[in-house]
Amino acid sequence: MKKLQFCLLSLSLLVLSLGAMAQIQNGQFTGTVSDPSGAAISNAKVTVTNVGTNLSVTTTTGPTGLYKFNELPAGTYQITAEAQGFKTTTNKGLVLNAGTIQRADFGMQLGQTREVIEVTGEAAAVNTEESKLANTVASSQVANVPLEGRHVNERVQQAT
Repeated sequence: MKKLQFCLLSLSLLVLSLGAMAQIQNGQFTGTVSDPSGAAISNAKVTVTNVGTNLSVTTTTGPTGLYKFNELPAGTYQITAEAQGFKTTTNKGLVLNAGTIQRADFGMQLGQTREVIEVTGEAAAVNTEESKLANTVASSQVANVPLEGRHVNERVQQAT
């Protein structure tokens, strides 16, 4: 009897987890912060800001210069990297879609921390972090897809 209850509980948890995996609503940013020679900068302060909501999250890089922001809502972001003895660098206009990992690396330049370098542009459309293929489709695109049999009246006219 207990074995049957355990099996039913395990099966229900499996079904619930499969449904949760299909509903990905967030994405993530990752990248490295390095100096002009390409060496990693550890303990650099990296801040990501959602341009639309002004949501801001800050982290520091690890010993390999790697940073990661998980579970961010889809939207347009800017990322700023700061480190002692280096110019502050900002990357603007980064679009994050649901279920994607967007990479944004920073090559810091030597200088005063008061100097700011601003990089404007979009991230590469090629996802180098995962081997899956995904694309966000707008509702207007779905509505305008030509499909045979979309309207009942069109099928009746074709049959006659």
